Parts: sequence; structure tokens; C-alpha cells
Amino acid sequence: MTHVVVSDLDGTVAFAGRPPSAIVMHAFDRIVSAAGTRLVIATSRAPRSVAAWFGPLVGRVDLICCNGALVRGRDGTERRTPLGGDLVAAMVADLVAADADFCLDYGDRFVASRPRALPWMGRYRRHVLGPAERPSVHGVLKLSVAHADPWAWRLHTAAPGRSTVYVHTTGDADLVAPGVGKAGALRDLLGDDARAAFVTAFGNDANDLELLRAADRGFVVGAGLPVADRLAHLRRLPADDGQVAAALLASVAVPSGLTRPAR
Repeated sequence: MTHVVVSDLDGTVAFAGRPPSAIVMHAFDRIVSAAGTRLVIATSRAPRSVAAWFGPLVGRVDLICCNGALVRGRDGTERRTPLGGDLVAAMVADLVAADADFCLDYGDRFVASRPRALPWMGRYRRHVLGPAERPSVHGVLKLSVAHADPWAWRLHTAAPGRSTVYVHTTGDADLVAPGVGKAGALRDLLGDDARAAFVTAFGNDANDLELLRAADRGFVVGAGLPVADRLAHLRRLPADDGQVAAALLASVAVPSGLTRPAR
């Protein structure tokens, strides 16, 4: 049975907008080097951000990015699930009219409503919209708004059944295509191997909940997701580099004869 370790980034193994620490990166290196173990990074970030943080290691991991709207395998295969252009156009018009901070992510690049909109997305491949400029609404994998309140409800009701909204503990929110999520993306990534895989998941936020629920074993980092405390296969960890790295390293030591726990 293959052991799949799937981990979120921000708030789980990376804190305060900084890359994962050296001890966490060492744990990741140990995981990808372990026989019969596969590392998947599942994040709201785009591949360009993961590559900047992971360096050469990025070529040894599978990527679930933009909350699952972009999936890139170690073998170079890629699947994208963009938002509908008409929905993006309507939301952008409302956001511009309200002078709200937002970003549109296309995977390899993104546009921002102003220079400091959602600063955690970085400066690399950031294009700031001009005063009368309108961005392309085609190929958008994720629309992010800086302030979920009051936009979360507007995003939810903009097109019922045509989008999925994730509100983050950091106060921002993401809009992706309907049905897009990390758990479904992982199933698609593993394909026929999904049934023969033991999954250990690490996460901390609402966009990780389905993934954590579906895992055979999981770790919730920090104090969020109170529902996790009622799930026996999940354990809570403090948002501490050392303890998170220790849990990642411990996952490498799981015996090869993995069996799924009873639920």
C-alpha cells in the first residue's frame, strides 16, 4: 500500500506568510526520499509560489494548487478547472465598483486590483490593473478578495451551483469553479491508485476540512476547525515548526504494512 502524505502550506507548515522553516523542509525531503511514500502539497497558492519556496524539491512532489483548480503531477501532467468567464466578469465589475481589493489567478501569473492587494500572493508575476484596465476573464482559476466580509455572501449567491467559496481564517476568501476542492483533486491525482493508498493529511483551514475528513489519518494545526476534535482519526498540533516537523517525520516511520483504521 502506498503512503500518501498530503499537506497544506499556509497556517499548517508555513506561518506569517513566510516559507516553511528549514526543519520542515528537511522533513519534506525525508518524506520524498522514503520508499513507498508520496508527498502532495495541497494549497490555495499557485505553482509559482510553491516552486519559489521548494526549489529543486518541487520536481519531486505532486501539486494541488488554487484549492484544487490546478493539479500538476510529478510526471508533468496538469489539469486546470477555470471559473466561468461570465461569472468572473460580473464579480470583477462589482469589486471594481466597490473599490475592493482582489486578485485573479491564472496559475502562471495573476492580476491585482492595486499594488498591495493580498500581499501574501507576492510580487512575482503580479500585474497591477491600470485605472481603466479590465483583466481577461478567461482562464481564471481563482478569484480572491481581501475581505471576506462583506463579500463572502455575495460570492456565495452570485451564481448558485456555478462556484465554490472558501473563507479563510486570515479574513480573505477564494472563489473557484463548482466542485473544486483539495479532496476531489487528490482523488483525481491518485486515480486508480486511490483505493490502494493510505493518506495522512495536514491542514488548518476550511479549505482543508474535506481533505482531513477523507484521510485515513490527519493532523489539524492550530486552534481552528473545532469540528476536527470530534473526529477520532484526527489529532491536533500547535502551530509550531518543531512539532509540525516532528509529526511529518513520524509519518515517514509508519510501517510498510499500512492498514486503514476503523471509523
